[in-house]
Amino acid sequence: MLKKESALHLALKQLEDFRARLKCTETTKAQAFRELEKANRTLQELTNKFEIITESKQAAIEETEATKQRAKELEEHKSSRQHLGIDAWKQDVDSERELYKASAAELISAKQELTTLRQDFDQVLETKLAAFQEAADAQHLTQVYRDRLTRISSEITTLRDTLGEVKLATFQAQEEGNEHRE
Repeated sequence: MLKKESALHLALKQLEDFRARLKCTETTKAQAFRELEKANRTLQELTNKFEIITESKQAAIEETEATKQRAKELEEHKSSRQHLGIDAWKQDVDSERELYKASAAELISAKQELTTLRQDFDQVLETKLAAFQEAADAQHLTQVYRDRLTRISSEITTLRDTLGEVKLATFQAQEEGNEHRE
């Protein structure tokens, strides 16, 4: 009987240990899902920024192309404009050159922003994948601990039943022993 009580006590202790592990795993799982949600929000924000920067880059490219076209037109009309005088022509060319430089600078800036955004996007994607993996691991551990908890609970129920039967048999044996003595 002492052996059965020890086994029951050990099983109860294991049950408490698994319950604590299950609670810890569920906490980890909840944290992983919170991190995943945060990564999703960050990913959405970066996607929006990426779209804006892509549009900005496209606008800068179009502006640069328009400026190049305008510079080409100025060169073609150079001979027809010579009657305006060199100073006026130089001023027009300088003005167009400044527009071209500004467009080129804007394009370079957009490319740098795009590169930075891509790096941020990659980092968020890696974080999101890690959060997904952590959530999957936590889900798996939760299921493993629940299965163990069910098995141990079943064993405890069996041990309690057996212990009850042993106590009843012991009590009946004592009663029979008392009857024979009398």
